[in-house]
Amino acid sequence: MPNPLRKLAQGNPLYSSSVDLFGNNVSGNRSKLWNKHNNLYVFHRNLPCQLLQQDFHIHFLSTSQHASVPEQIEGLKVQLEYVLSDFEALDLTYATGENICFRLFLNTEPMDNPMQSKASGHISGSSNCFCQKCKVGGSCREKMTNDSYDSLFHIHQFCFMSVVTLLRKVILQVSQACTGVAARVKDRQKASGVKDGYTEPWIADLITLACMLKAQDQTCTQESIYSELMDWVTNKCDEISNSNLRIRGFGPTQDTPIEILHTILLGIVKYVWYKSWSFCYTQHLQATDTCRLNITPIRANYITQYANSLIRRQLKTIGQVSVFHVHDLVELKVLHVWRAVELLMALLWMPEIDDMDQYTVHILHHHLVSCSHLS
Repeated sequence: MPNPLRKLAQGNPLYSSSVDLFGNNVSGNRSKLWNKHNNLYVFHRNLPCQLLQQDFHIHFLSTSQHASVPEQIEGLKVQLEYVLSDFEALDLTYATGENICFRLFLNTEPMDNPMQSKASGHISGSSNCFCQKCKVGGSCREKMTNDSYDSLFHIHQFCFMSVVTLLRKVILQVSQACTGVAARVKDRQKASGVKDGYTEPWIADLITLACMLKAQDQTCTQESIYSELMDWVTNKCDEISNSNLRIRGFGPTQDTPIEILHTILLGIVKYVWYKSWSFCYTQHLQATDTCRLNITPIRANYITQYANSLIRRQLKTIGQVSVFHVHDLVELKVLHVWRAVELLMALLWMPEIDDMDQYTVHILHHHLVSCSHLS
């Protein structure tokens, strides 16, 4: 049976290209004054790994002081839908003697963890349901039980959050907003961990509008107001829902790889480092021989003085060398954590992975060992 894409390509060669989308908030000033800008970038995922991070292959898309990253993604979504539905042959006769067509897909969104939460409609990492990829979590009382606490360290396939489920939860919050009761929306958000920043202004407007309609006409029942607002929501469904949740072939809950900085360096590395501070540690850190480490000179006094303002490079240096300096300065259980962290970091910064199954087992083992010793 012929491939249906042949008809769309009209006999021309068809190539499928994947792009990664990166969004972040940066400062637009050269001074230290913070001037927030939301930027979008893309890079071609079909390239070899050694070329992905080169400046030449990272392409700027858009920036705005006012439009959030999910709002700017709407423009990319329109372009992706156009390319997937209407292939346009590019005239490359001068190179190959024939025309070619392209398809464009969004592969992943390797943003940092907080921006991933915003783009995927997640409330935040400090909420009861702290994971944007699955349904793990619960209230503080629930997580204090043995079974619930143990479940935080295990992967359950049935707990994965699909984009369909996520959209359903967002629409349910919108329907609750049509009742005019803000508390119902907040309860839904706390229970599910879903709070879409793109839809949040619409929810606030619907709550205000429902209360205003009730105040203008006391004879209107709550059911009639709810029905009227829901009819409007049905007609405007695409406008009030996050575009990032409606991109064909892409699921932001599963296609957002976890970032090392906020998960490891600002997580386990920072917390175990806090337990290792001392004057002797600072002296040991400053005496580190960096000849074979391919890093900049270590400024130990600066690192300890501005411990809460360190960047990725400095935290990575701490994670690399600290285990060699704390063996006679900390308790045995803290030393065990440092050894597990060192092994974990060696695995995480591996440029190429030959056996993914074995690699995943090693990652999970060393991470669980470090967490168990630290607790």
